[in-house]
Amino acid sequence: MDILVGHVQTRVQGIELESKYELPYVDATQVVLGGINALLDDQIAAKRQPAALVRLRKYAGLEPGIPPLTQSARHRLREALANPNLLAPARHQVERNLAQANRVLDEVAGSFEKYHVGGYEKALTTLRSQIAAYNEFIRAEVLPRCPIDRRLPPELYAFRLRNTYGVDMPPSELARVARAAFRDTQAEMQTLAGQVADTRRLSARDYRSVIGALKRDQLHTDAIVAEYTRRLEDINHIIEREKLITLPPGQPHIRLATAAESAYAVAPQTNCPPSRTKPTDEQQCETVLSVTLPAGTAAPQPSTIDDYTFAAASWTLAAHEIRPGHELQYDAMIARGVSRARTSLGVKLANPEGWALYAEYLMRPYMPPDARLISLQFLLLREARAFLDAELQAGMITGADALSLLKDDVVLSNAFAAAEVQRLANAGSGTAYFYGYSEFLRLRKDVEQMLGARFDQQRFHDFVMAQGKIPIPIIRQAILERFLK
Repeated sequence: MDILVGHVQTRVQGIELESKYELPYVDATQVVLGGINALLDDQIAAKRQPAALVRLRKYAGLEPGIPPLTQSARHRLREALANPNLLAPARHQVERNLAQANRVLDEVAGSFEKYHVGGYEKALTTLRSQIAAYNEFIRAEVLPRCPIDRRLPPELYAFRLRNTYGVDMPPSELARVARAAFRDTQAEMQTLAGQVADTRRLSARDYRSVIGALKRDQLHTDAIVAEYTRRLEDINHIIEREKLITLPPGQPHIRLATAAESAYAVAPQTNCPPSRTKPTDEQQCETVLSVTLPAGTAAPQPSTIDDYTFAAASWTLAAHEIRPGHELQYDAMIARGVSRARTSLGVKLANPEGWALYAEYLMRPYMPPDARLISLQFLLLREARAFLDAELQAGMITGADALSLLKDDVVLSNAFAAAEVQRLANAGSGTAYFYGYSEFLRLRKDVEQMLGARFDQQRFHDFVMAQGKIPIPIIRQAILERFLK
């Protein structure tokens, strides 16, 4: 009950602060894509898929009593635009949304064709016209107000850090700690890069050059899913052999992203349907990998993402996104019957993202050296996100500074680095990964010290999974009150 009450109170406070400080901008195209994809999907029973047509008609205002989506969105925006003090979204975010609109709607049409749901043409034609007019309104009225480097008002930033992302540390302190960790990880990578260079007979020994050499062994597009599937089998075997955590039932789903999905999410994503309440439910968690960044997303031309489409990267990405990371966390909670309040409503981002980064840490000792190097590279990325987020909001650095660091020191591709800078416009989210990871490490260390030789990591991890995605301090309290007694 405390979780439910807290969720409602926090949501109300968040809405009030957003209304006070931000324009109520809506990307209508993304709303349509998400709504249709939720029904037109391989995991959805064929008898339910025709509901997508009804939903499309509602978006277009063709169902009785329901105004068009764009009409409602434009009305709210027009009222808010009268206040010149309201903060507009980041310029690159709006430009990306405008550039992708036609491609996304083409993909929506393709989904109706793929799943043989007919009669969509009139509604989609109407919706195309409405979205085109809405986007012209956005281009004329909203885009001129959009900042390049977006900084939230301090009150809103502090609220989101604590209440949305679960980060209970002053931004300046978090930036200091994350920068120190970044330097330590670089030193560890440099040592490991020398070993990988010796094994592969590379002349260059700097970690940046070694990572570049590893990236050249790119998987063919048709082989990516198979490689990740094999890696998942390796990881499952290690988890069971080392008794790291109890594996939930079921087989995770892995696929490549569509062009529209890549436009909105460059990094790998694991999507777990919130409606799922038991292991036998129709929809399962699904890991989606982007391969190409469409034109207009972060560059004028399509860009290849080479950051996780080579064998050495599959270890840490599979550990983070699938097992023992996101998919395992969600499926373990479902298998244990954890309440929806703990799996969905009480979520603070520091828990799931901190756990997934901790999952990489758990698997790292069992990875081959080249995979360990890439795993440390992705840890470096999460450390960079934490201090870049805080420093951008403090006005200490610019987006251009962040882009240079991500390309030069984290060794991200141009496309991935540009997308990361765009992602930092969602202020606060970048801090949750490193902060949550640090809190899980600290929690484990404290429990190990208290239990000594009696510490059982499988029992500890299973207990953590049974608590849900609630804030880590509440998990710590449960461990002190129940696990240690």
